[in-house]
Amino acid sequence: MFIVTYPPAASAIDLIRFNPMPCSSELFFVDLPTADERRDILSLYMRKYLNLEFSGEFADKVVEISDGFTGADLESTVRDLAYRSIANANFILSEENIVTAFNNVVPLSQTSPEKIEAIRDWGKERAVPASGKPIGGEELIQKKSGPKTRKVLV
Repeated sequence: MFIVTYPPAASAIDLIRFNPMPCSSELFFVDLPTADERRDILSLYMRKYLNLEFSGEFADKVVEISDGFTGADLESTVRDLAYRSIANANFILSEENIVTAFNNVVPLSQTSPEKIEAIRDWGKERAVPASGKPIGGEELIQKKSGPKTRKVLV
């Protein structure tokens, strides 16, 4: 049996582990995606929602911009672009608009890095890294400090 939980609910897993089960249980920790993992996730969602091939320098740029994003952040941003292009006939799905959409996102790793560190600390004590790499092996990169100017996509 596999139980998948979003990190804020992860501490509830401790209660589940004490529930006697006829099978053995193991907790796996899924950290923020690496650059290669973000590329794979974005490629999947760009194809699924936008019917776009995601490769080359453009892909490199978006992967770099999306450092610190969760898989849900990536999907949500691409899905939002798909909704915009459906809802607004004048919306142009250009590289510039895609980059702007990703630049407009402020992921949890930027708004609450202490939460990510607390979740990682929890995982280090109680779980096996799903990737096989050490939990928290990639440091959270703090992007430019100060107010972030966000552009409106119509």
